[in-house]
Amino acid sequence: MSLSNINFKNYYSGSMGHNLLDLLYTPCLKNSIKYDRVAGFFSPKVLSAAAEGMASFVQNGGKYRLVFSKHLFKEEDYDAIKDGYTKEFEDDFLSCIDELRQSMKDRPRKILGWMIANGHLEIKIAFKTPDNALLHSKWGNFEDNSGNRLNYSGSINETENAWVRQVEYSDVFCSWNEGDKSRVDQKFDLFETIWNNEAPNINVLEFTEVQKNQFRIDNDIENQQQFSEQCELYDSERAEEKENPPLSPYKYQQEAIDAWIDNDYKGIFALATGLGKTFTSLFCVKEYAKLHDSKYLCVIVCPSESLIYQWKSEVEKILDKTPLVLMDESNWSVKLKEEIGSLNNDYEDNLVCLVTYHTYFKPNFTSSIEQCDKNKIIICDEVHNSGAKTWRKGLIDDFDARIALSATPKRHFDDEGSSIIEEYFDGVIIERDLEWGINNGPKEGETFLSPYYYSAKEIDLTEEELVDYRKVTQAMVINYNPNVLLQDDKWMGLANKRAKIIKNAENKLVELKLLLKKLDYNLDGGFIFAGGRKNDEEGSSFFEKVQSILEKNKMKYRRFISDDAKEDRKTVLNQFKSKRLDAILAIDCLDEGIDIPNAETAILLSSSSNSKQYIQRRGRVLRVPKDNKNKIAKIYDFICIPPPAEKKSFFMEQSLIKKQLNRFKEFSDISLNKDENQKLIEKIADNWEIEL
Repeated sequence: MSLSNINFKNYYSGSMGHNLLDLLYTPCLKNSIKYDRVAGFFSPKVLSAAAEGMASFVQNGGKYRLVFSKHLFKEEDYDAIKDGYTKEFEDDFLSCIDELRQSMKDRPRKILGWMIANGHLEIKIAFKTPDNALLHSKWGNFEDNSGNRLNYSGSINETENAWVRQVEYSDVFCSWNEGDKSRVDQKFDLFETIWNNEAPNINVLEFTEVQKNQFRIDNDIENQQQFSEQCELYDSERAEEKENPPLSPYKYQQEAIDAWIDNDYKGIFALATGLGKTFTSLFCVKEYAKLHDSKYLCVIVCPSESLIYQWKSEVEKILDKTPLVLMDESNWSVKLKEEIGSLNNDYEDNLVCLVTYHTYFKPNFTSSIEQCDKNKIIICDEVHNSGAKTWRKGLIDDFDARIALSATPKRHFDDEGSSIIEEYFDGVIIERDLEWGINNGPKEGETFLSPYYYSAKEIDLTEEELVDYRKVTQAMVINYNPNVLLQDDKWMGLANKRAKIIKNAENKLVELKLLLKKLDYNLDGGFIFAGGRKNDEEGSSFFEKVQSILEKNKMKYRRFISDDAKEDRKTVLNQFKSKRLDAILAIDCLDEGIDIPNAETAILLSSSSNSKQYIQRRGRVLRVPKDNKNKIAKIYDFICIPPPAEKKSFFMEQSLIKKQLNRFKEFSDISLNKDENQKLIEKIADNWEIEL
């Protein structure tokens, strides 16, 4: 065991194809009894990356001492630490340890805990002053049992990502090489100075026994043999990762990435639901990272908190990074400012921030983003939301790279908002609709999106409902202006009132009962979209009546509405994914982006002419699960279009009916049973003199 027997290079560079883990880190661990490390950032998963070397290091009786840093942004905070280990900063220190512990999965926690408990690992945290970037330098010292010493210094943080995936660089200095010994000895002396808290401008704190115990809880590693076995498991997993090719974009996704780069890192991806907008955009971030040496800020804006959790999972998988999640909580502003400060001081290389549209436009958010001096990229999911008058304030000029995602980027009845989106993101650069996704696939015999059967049922209004419908229509005619595109507020109010009559039609409930019975109350995992949550004269809302039907037939369902707590909605989705529910009963908050590939059935009790809404709802059941590549979805649509009554209202209604018919026809045209719906389509077109 000797470091001097290894033929180390003077430097290692990922850009030159050098594998720093295999050529530097692991050989050093295998042949050392001491390892001292200074890093700006530490991730316990580094123990999995170097498991083979770490197991040998422990067998050598090795001692690993690590200092990583936490940045302070106020001089008074640093002075308070120097003056005493105050309760405020004890809490701050504990939060560092808790974040570290929470970031570990089962095996990393066990390995880390065992090494701490058995004296093989000691960790300290250095608090830096606001003006000092000492611990931005990233270096380490190794020593073998013969006194041979090695120092490496470069860009490598003590993380799995840095050693395995990033394009990093490190110089190497060996005590047995002429001219290196003095430099190596100086680095060893410097580490002792830092470790013993004798360096100016930083304050180094060590773990107390109470804090160390946080890593030892439920640790079932009892001896060195079991420790080695856990390391071997990590080695086998890493070998398996090498055998399996990494995730890569499909051809059309790569076309989108290339088009985005060619368009000066801007563009709208108009990809149908299920075609991997999230995946494609995160691979764009990987390209953006290469352009800026992995130093960047990425803001991802989502329409709902439920979608934030989906994005978080994808960011961790594709970027191998835990994003900063900002909900509408009281402390998010402070947390964001701290993270931006860390970026500006090079304490961290990059930051991915997840936020909702309800937050990203606020002055304290945009001002924090403007304070960041790194390159910035924004991804707006379901981008049509960003064109709203209030939310468009978040589309600030600071973002030099921009990605917009939506199957339907244009805003409904809002040309101004649509134009702002078009201009800010510099136009649509790739477009693939549902029909393309159904007719194309990753390989022969497969499709990107599921084919589907579309069954339309014509619903008649009751006599009482028809009378109300006609009365409202007459009032609409009086207020109708055929010379304008957008009618006034009074007319729109009447139109909404009439739409509610259609949405809450009693015969929809009758037909729903018949359909559920026909399906033997088995939806194969289904969504039921229903409107009308306001109580009617009988005291029950349409939504509650649907609930009653499901309950009377003993169907396992959960509702999914925006009023529910975010944790409740998350639980509902998890129960549905694990097939513990027959159905989800939803209103509009399930329209956008929720990814549930195992859903096979959609029942549309309520829909509108808004293309965004009906395309999103159809897309909820067209995703293809990994375990069922031959899935065929089923969509049941309840269509209620009363026949024309008066000539004076005919032309006003005709334009409205045409939008409904277009939706109906669009659903039908790419379905597997297109011909079955043709008769009803022609009947409606003839009644309303609409050319198909």
